[in-house]
Amino acid sequence: MRFTNLDGFLLNLLSRESGSGKTTVLHAINSIYGRPKELLMSPKDTYNSRMQRLGTMQSLCATLDEITNMPPEQMSNQAYDITSGRGKNRLKSQENAERLNHSKWSLGVVSSSNRSVTDSLLSIKSFPEGELMRILETYIKTDPYDDPTWSKQHFGRLMNNYGHGIEPYAQTLVSQLPMVLKKMSEIQAKVDSHAEIKNTERYWSAMATIAITGGTVAKTLGLHDIKIQPVFNYAINLIKDTRVRNREYMFDSDDYLGGFLQRHFNETLVINGNRDARTGREHGPIREPKGALTIRYEPDTKIIYVVVKSFRDDCAKNQANFEESLTPYRKSGSLIGMKKKRMTAGTVANTQAAVNALWFDTTKLDFFNENVLLNADNPESSATD
Repeated sequence: MRFTNLDGFLLNLLSRESGSGKTTVLHAINSIYGRPKELLMSPKDTYNSRMQRLGTMQSLCATLDEITNMPPEQMSNQAYDITSGRGKNRLKSQENAERLNHSKWSLGVVSSSNRSVTDSLLSIKSFPEGELMRILETYIKTDPYDDPTWSKQHFGRLMNNYGHGIEPYAQTLVSQLPMVLKKMSEIQAKVDSHAEIKNTERYWSAMATIAITGGTVAKTLGLHDIKIQPVFNYAINLIKDTRVRNREYMFDSDDYLGGFLQRHFNETLVINGNRDARTGREHGPIREPKGALTIRYEPDTKIIYVVVKSFRDDCAKNQANFEESLTPYRKSGSLIGMKKKRMTAGTVANTQAAVNALWFDTTKLDFFNENVLLNADNPESSATD
């Protein structure tokens, strides 16, 4: 891992079914260089102890079992900290000086869970791209033809037979490092080409590369007889599938504003903007907000106004960047600008006070459905629309 210029990654084994073998895979990984159960970390371990373990492992793969119930915020921090390559810097207790930080690493972490890490991150963030580009998730399916007796006997041997693979493997890496690095460079070029890797996907490239390179070296030493090409193909397909899923998870050009309008649906005022041609007076509300006034929609002008502060606060709550969330609307021309607007004009609470508001041309918003707002108080019409 250290030769990829990256410090870590997270590979999560996902299965919603018990008995799929997720934990067994983690035991098998640990058995290469140590006692399978003792090396297996758990979410019940303190966060600092997990970071300390990574520093202890240095470059050996670390394993973390059942992160299903890990709080999303902690999962987000875990993804970033794993890839940071070091634990917290601390001050000495008796003087204003930093302690020597030995908790440094360059490794991969393989975890298991019954719930997607991506789903957890999306529950607290609208755009968790930073974490998603550091993570790969692979689904572990239960084999309906699996013989549980054979599996228990076969994999049960890991508990008493372990630590034999690492010595010849590590000796080869040390003694033939230039050759190994050359091989790794060749494999990474193939991975990048076949998976059409972009710069933002460098973690995925590194994960596949070191897996294939390590597997190739180990097979040359006779440590296993697994065919390399099917594993390579699987890694490439996993990267491509993850890329597609991430695009689906992330908001497209209209999603953030659409989500905002849904979240604040009851804070919407529907009222015509132009004065009545006969009387010269402002029109009365077609639909009044229930509570705060955050959104104003004018059917006659097709303009929707959103209070800037409310939109900005919503972005902060969902950990989305305010400017980035508006970029698609600037490109499409649907965002007219940010101007002062009397949001209560035409209502009983009519005041001359104006607030900063985002002005959107709804004719250029593909997702916008005027009928939903106009018929909001008519359940039958809304259901039909």
